[in-house]
This record gives sequence, C-alpha cells and structure tokens, in this order.
Amino acid sequence: MKSTVTSIIAIGVCSATIAAIPPTTPARDAAPRVIPAPVADAPADLVMPDQLVIEFRRAGTRAIQTSRVDGGPLRDVSPETATLLELIGSRSIRPQFPNAPVAPKDGRPDLSNHHVVRIDPTAVPGGLEGALALALAHPLVRNAELIGVHPVHATSNDPYLANCWHLSQANDADVDAPEAWDVQTGDPSIVVAVLDTGVQWYHADLAGPAADASNLGSANGNMWRNQAEANGTPGVDDDGNGFIDDIVGYDFITSPLYGFGCWAGEDCDDADNDPRDFNGHGTHCAGIVGAMNNNGTGVASPAGGFGNGSPSTTGNGVRVMALKMGHSSNYNGSEAGFVGMAAAAEAFYYAAQNGARIASCSWGSSNSGGLAAAIDYFIASGGLVFVAAGNSNNTSQGYVNSRSDCHSVGALDTDDTKASFSSYGSWVDISAPGVSILATYHDSGSPNADGYAYLSGTSMATPLVASVAALTWSQDPTATADQIWAAIRDSADPISSFSGQMGSGRVNAANALAAISGGGGGGGGGGGGGGGGTPCDNATAIAAGTTSFSTSAGAGDVAPAGCGSIYDVNWYTFTASVTGTHTLSTCNAANFDTKLAVFGSCDVGSVIACNDDASGCSGYTSSLTFEGVAGATYVIALGGYSSGNTGSGSLGLTEPDDGGGDGDGDGDGGNPCDDASTIAAGETTFSTTVGSGNLSLSGCGSIYNANWYRFTAAVDGTHTVSTCGSADFDTKIAVLANCDDASGISCNDDGTDCAGMTSTLTFEATAGTEYVIALGAYAASGAGSGSLSITEPDDGGGGDDAGIVLLAIQGNPTFDFGVARNEDIIAVDVETNEVALWFDGSDVGLGPLRLDGISRLPDGDLLLSFNNGGTLGNLTFDDSDIIRFTPDQLGAATSGTFSMWFDGSDVGLTTNGEDVDAFDVLDDGTLLISTQGGCRVGSLRANDEDLLLFTPTSLGADTSGTFAVYVDGSDIGLSTSRNEDIDSVSINETLGNLSFSTLGDFSVAGLSGADEDLFDFTPATLGTSTSGSFASFIIGSVIGIPSGDDVIGATEF
Repeated sequence: MKSTVTSIIAIGVCSATIAAIPPTTPARDAAPRVIPAPVADAPADLVMPDQLVIEFRRAGTRAIQTSRVDGGPLRDVSPETATLLELIGSRSIRPQFPNAPVAPKDGRPDLSNHHVVRIDPTAVPGGLEGALALALAHPLVRNAELIGVHPVHATSNDPYLANCWHLSQANDADVDAPEAWDVQTGDPSIVVAVLDTGVQWYHADLAGPAADASNLGSANGNMWRNQAEANGTPGVDDDGNGFIDDIVGYDFITSPLYGFGCWAGEDCDDADNDPRDFNGHGTHCAGIVGAMNNNGTGVASPAGGFGNGSPSTTGNGVRVMALKMGHSSNYNGSEAGFVGMAAAAEAFYYAAQNGARIASCSWGSSNSGGLAAAIDYFIASGGLVFVAAGNSNNTSQGYVNSRSDCHSVGALDTDDTKASFSSYGSWVDISAPGVSILATYHDSGSPNADGYAYLSGTSMATPLVASVAALTWSQDPTATADQIWAAIRDSADPISSFSGQMGSGRVNAANALAAISGGGGGGGGGGGGGGGGTPCDNATAIAAGTTSFSTSAGAGDVAPAGCGSIYDVNWYTFTASVTGTHTLSTCNAANFDTKLAVFGSCDVGSVIACNDDASGCSGYTSSLTFEGVAGATYVIALGGYSSGNTGSGSLGLTEPDDGGGDGDGDGDGGNPCDDASTIAAGETTFSTTVGSGNLSLSGCGSIYNANWYRFTAAVDGTHTVSTCGSADFDTKIAVLANCDDASGISCNDDGTDCAGMTSTLTFEATAGTEYVIALGAYAASGAGSGSLSITEPDDGGGGDDAGIVLLAIQGNPTFDFGVARNEDIIAVDVETNEVALWFDGSDVGLGPLRLDGISRLPDGDLLLSFNNGGTLGNLTFDDSDIIRFTPDQLGAATSGTFSMWFDGSDVGLTTNGEDVDAFDVLDDGTLLISTQGGCRVGSLRANDEDLLLFTPTSLGADTSGTFAVYVDGSDIGLSTSRNEDIDSVSINETLGNLSFSTLGDFSVAGLSGADEDLFDFTPATLGTSTSGSFASFIIGSVIGIPSGDDVIGATEF
C-alpha cells in the first residue's frame, strides 16, 4: 500500500495545545493520549440581537432594487415596504445572496428575495421578537427569521507524540487511507467547502511552502483558487460572481455574533475577501479534509493527493475552499468559537455558485437566518452536506442534523466505541474517528507559524467523512451526490457501540472506492479517474472569430472546479495574439443549452472561467470573458448543461481592441460596437479595463474604456439605464441608435443623488427596436466593476416589471394564509400568482361589514366602499360613500385610521341603486365609479354596466365635482343580463387599459368568463360611444378562487 515518505509521529509540548512539527521528526513511541471529559455544547438558543433575515415577496424585492438603482427614497416606490422597515427600526438592508438567479430553471430555489436587515431593537415594541412578528405579518414578506448563533463542535487536549491514528492503526479501527491511496489520492477538480471559523490559507501543509500570509494570491497547494480573481485586476469582480478578489474563498462575518464581542485580535467586522482563521478550529478541519500528502511536511489526509516526497508549491489533491462564517468570541471570559446562521447561509450559496461539491459543517445549527433555503440551493446544485452530530452525549440534534438530505457524523474512539462526548441517535448517518485527531492548526499567538494540534470532537469526524467523500468523487467525477453518499454509507465498516445510533458504521475510504467501481482509472498521482490521455490530445486549434460546431452524445464530459459538469464536450485550443479581456460566446448562436469553460492548460484544474447561462442570451446559451496574455495558449471546452443535451451553432471568440478598434486583434480597424454583448432588462454585472477603447459623442464628450452592449426593447415607453450607486468608479453611460450614431440618444455622467459619481439616464424606446449602450469612465484612467441595470416600463405581462393586484372577494375563499373573508383584501403577485393577506378587516372593526369596492392611493392608503352603511369610531357612512384607510401596519396585524374621502350624498348619489359598487382613482385624481344599479346625477343617467368619471373640486366631508360618462357598457356588450353589471374596476394608465369583473358570468367579443375572473378592456374610444377589445387578465381558479365566489373589488399597482 502507499505510505507517505515522511510520517509525523510526534508533537512537542508547548503552551496551549499546538506545536510546530518540522519536516522530519525522530521516531518515538506514541505518548498516551488524554481523553477529554464530556463537553456539553453551548446554549442553542442564542441569536443575533439586531438582525433579521427577511424573504420579501417579489414585489418588495423589486421596490428595494428600484430604489437602490434610481437612488430615490424607497417610500416613493413602495410606501408599504418603507413603512415596514421603519416599523422594525431598520438601520440597513442588503441582499443576502448577491446575483442569485431569479426562479432558476434547474430546480434550485429562488434566493433572490432574501435580505439581511440590521435593526434597532430598542425602537420596536417587543424588541427583536416584536420586529420578527411585524415582518411575518406583512403582506410583502414571504418569510422572516431570526439568525441563530451556535458553537463549533470540538474540544482540545494536550499535545503528545502520536501518529495520525485515524488514517491507519494496528487494530484497523481507522479509515484505511493507505489502502485507498493505492487506487485514488484525490482530484483537484473536486472542491470541498469548509464552512467554519476560517482557514489559515497560507499554512504550508495546505497551501504549499511559498504561501505568504500577506498575499492571498500566493496560496496554492490544495487550497481552492478562483483563477479569474487570482489572475485578474485587484479591486475588480473579475468573474462577476458578486465578490471582489475572492481568491481562496470569503469571510462572511459582518459583525460580532450574538453580542459576546470578538476575542482580542479576531476579525469580526465587515465581510471581506480574506477568510483567514483566528480560532484554529477551521484550519484543523481543513487539514483533515485536504492536508497535502507525501510532501515531507506535517500530516496527511484521505484526499490530499500524493507528492514526490518533498515540499511542493502545487498540490494534486482535492481543493479546500475557505469560507469563514464563524469566529472566536468572548464567551463568559473564555475564548470560544461560534458560527452565525445568516453567514452560514451565505457561505452555502457561495459554495454552490463557485463549484464546491461537498460542504463540511462542524457546528450546531438552527432553522434561522435563511439557512434552510441556502442548503436547499446547495443540494439542488448537486452538493453533498456533512454535519457534525454534536458533543452533548445525548440524542438532541440541530436543524441541519434533522434534515434527511444532510448527513450527520458521529465520533468514534480508537477502539471503534462511541466517543464519550459524541451525540447519538437514529438520526446519525455514519461515524468516523474523532478523538485526539492530529491535523493542521492555527495558533493566534503565532499567526505565521505552521501549527499542528490534537483536537477531539464530532467536528473532527465530519471533515474526515467529507474527505473520504471527496476521494470517492475523485474516483468517479461523473457520479451524483446520491451515488457518492450511497457508496460511503453502504461500504462503512460495522461497529457494535451504540448499535443503531451511530449510523451505518465507521467510514472506510478503501471500501468506498471499491463501491463506486467503474468511475475512472487509477489515481496514484492525484489526478485519478480519467485514463486515456488528456482532452488536449484531440483538441482543434481555432483563431479569433466565429467557428461553427456540432456536439455529439458520448463525446466525453468534464467537471472543472467552480463550474460543475459540462457534458458531451468539444475541445479547442486558442493562442492569444494580444493581451487583455477576451470574450468566448455561444450567445444566441446555438440550438441547445450550452456550457463553456476556458483553461490555462490541459489540466482541468487550471480552469480560468466558465459560464452556463449568460444574461441576455436566449435559449440558455453562454458567454464568458477571461484575461488572455499574448502568445499564451488556452484550452476551451464547449458542451451541454446536461448529459445528452447536444446540438450545433457558432462559437465566437473576440480578442480585445489592438488599436484597430474592431477587437479581433489584427489591427485592421472597425467599430468596437460591432461585437457588443447582447443584454436584456434587469441587472448585468460588469467590469471595465483600461485600454479597451473610447468613444466621443457630440453633446456628451468622451467615454473612456468602454464596454458595449446591445439591448432590444420589449415595450414602448420610458426606459432607465443606470449604474447609480452600483459601481466602484466614476462611470459614464450613453444610449445610441446604432453603431454609427455620432451624437447618441441620451447620455449621463453623474446622476442626481447617485453615490460615487455613478450614472443614470432615461430614453424613450420603441418595442422591438435595438439600441446600443456604451458604459465606461469619465476619465482616461478610470475603470472598475459594478452592476448595470435596465428598467423597462410595466408591460403588464407578469415579467420582472409586473406588479400587485389587490382583490376583495365575496365568498370567504381559503388560501395558504387562511380564509379571506368579505371584509378582507388579498394581494396577488402577477408574476408568481402568489396570494397574501394584504388587509385584515376584522383587525380594524370591519367584521360585520362587507367590502364593495377598493382602490389604493400612491401613498399606500386604501379606499374602501361597503355594501351597507355603518359606523367606524366617530365616522358614520353609507353605501354611496368612499372611506380612506391610512395604515400603520398591513397584513395579518392590520392597524390604522379611517376618514371620509368621498361623500356620495353630497353629489347626488342618494338612492338604493346608487351604491358605489366599483371604483378606481386615476393618476390625475379623477375617479371612476360604477353603481350597483341605475343612477341619475344631474341630467346624466347611467346603468350598472357603465362607468362614470367624477372630476372633484373638493373631497372629504364636503365633496363636490362633476360627472361624465367614461365607459358605456352597452356599447361593448356588457348589457345582456344583470350578470354583466360591473362589480370591480381597476385602471392601468401605463398600459392604457381597464380591468373589470362582473356580477356573474360574462360573454363579450372574443372572451367569456365567470365572476371570479378579471378581464382587460383596451379602449379605442371612450365616452358615450365606447369601443375597444377584450383580453383575459386574472383567471380566478388559477389563484385559488372557487367557482361561485365573486371578485367585488380590484386595484392594480
């Protein structure tokens, strides 16, 4: 069997529990280990005292995004959202998962609506819990959670001379690592995310001997490297993943957890790109996962590769991604490691987005802080989660342990008995050695030393199983997470201790490799799982320009780190002729769901960039950029998103401007606009590069280092293009009619109220017309990164600009939140068809009443009419009046005040038939009214299928104004029966249409429906000679309104 050239068998005594182990150590008999007494975990009910995670409904998220992009007050966009944030004492709000895709097509959950909100709990009655209750009751909130704080699961003892017994020992109560190394030693394409207190990413046994604590880019070895950032421009988000300079991972800690305070010297403030460890726990776990093997240094790990016996800068084992989501706290005067659930959630999302296949989680948990959704996302992305069972020596379990799709790991002693501290139960899935485990360690007292230590805990058993899983996946990189787990679980060595409560047995690496059988060739040197040459052997050499291609099923797959699998791959090589940003693209040029990657060499571990679905590219086609160096050769993989997904198309390869201006590197001139990227409405991340080309427009001046984009408007109207508050440099933007437009349609340098001299502009677009956008810098030396947003006017079609429709319903239908009674108002998200309780009438005394009509004013106040008169406090009204409700809170805890807004009797609405049955308010303040029966006001007569336009001269308790016919229902077919009386009306002035519901079933030209439906009328003419066309809008049955229930009020915004 394989064994390392230098085995570490001793550790010298020093202060605390760490020691530096030299490359070679004299052999001695192992000293006896001190087994720690049982250590109970810290309390599990700790939470962040001033933060919530709020998952808004899409309308709330849109409002927050619009306010951020436009730089205007949130209240102007959504007074309801602004009021909620004021009520809970919001100090700041940020997206929890940057760049999260909206409704991903591949089954992953939508994380785009999660936000972390920092509050002032002293400003809220009931403090943090009171704020949580307010958020949960709000109709624009889908869910809200506290953020749990939990301990890491490890204990430490004194250092003694010992072997890494967990890998191999005489009684064979180990993981059989040396036996496994004869078959496989680890593949660099397999990435394990260590979610913990950070990692000493410059430790020589993890990152190689050249790693330097002052230089993130120096980390190599078995540390995961984000090649796009490592080879990119400092201060720029080169790979567009929402994180700047994240070379080895990320630090997600934004403030001290719970309020313990940081331990002196620890980094607890502000998330950043340096996930270095202070506590030591994370570094220990990382070493168990991926310490470099056979490198003449330190310790070994199951999946750490296999070197040549000497210290090596480059490792060939699996990669360790450092994700810091915990820190050392001052816990009752002692240093203790804790993790935060919001930070853990963000780490899971980052791991999924950046190609980690396995998450190692050695800490306690609660269902809080967005953790559940983020784990769902990681698993749906193909990930495998291992979590420590805990150190409480009982059957209690944390949230992640309770999930059947996450795998709990118990700890064993040297003789296969349950470790004295290990939690246990039927929910434990597997066990591994966890007592006195020797691994890498970070000593905060000697931060630059390469330390090692013995630690005990289920924290140690968990990364050991994660490492075996990574080794198994290295043997068959095409296997699924379920297949890897089954191989590990079913091949575990049986144990008798605590039978049935320590999982399937002790993990065994050699058995797991045998179980996954057929996944690839022998490992030996750390590559493993391939055989038969490299992808470069049959690669086709191509040049800049366009290359036609077709892919074939069975051509072979590749799984580059940070990218996931690419199936049925075509391979190409390309030699750059100039230095700078190169673009590789199948955008809108292939007939199947493509996926692209570019590598620095034939080693798939050298991946530089990859892309699945590019923004603005139809048919799930792809586009990526990478920094090419003149004379260097790159390897390109082009394939499908899923196995058997093949097709044909054109691969475009664009080099940066070489001075000729056309971007093909040949100096022959041309227009950089010719190769503009196609984008769509929404947000597009970008980075600009000095020297990429400039333009000058009359009336606008120069725009330097420009990126070029093409955009086709989907609707007519005012469009907004903006970097406002969303870029890290002084931007300048312009919209052009085409590539030859010398003056431009609109341009802007510094937008009003836009921080950092960023930009925003508007222009009038025509649906179906293509426009060109230039985005660059005000100064010749300016460049950076950010997010470009394009906002289209609302098209009413339920896309990103779709809004909310409020409905009042007679019939008491039941939705997910409960029963919507006759006095309530529900909100329907037109984009998702989600239904929420917007207004609970019983909370404000409307229980005996029934709503008859509703509208919403721009400030968020509601207008209500009722089927009968009544009294609300000191306010008396009848059924021809309209009452204004000014909310303090909406949703399941509605509160506010009532006042008279429209007194119908003042303007002649006095008979029984003249009850206000349907109404809405136009932007200019005029009022549309339909009455329950025929009405007469002055000399004007109208029927119950008509709409009147009331132009007020005064409103409130002394209402006055004039009436005119707005819609004659009989002209458009709404007079055949009483069923077709207008029962609700809503106007969308942007689209120029009216939405109706009727008292019963209706049938008009080209359309029919029931009283639970809303239908659109687009007028050609209005008034006493009304004409137009009809279309369906909301089908009641689709959103859960039963047949026979009646929509009696509607308003859209």
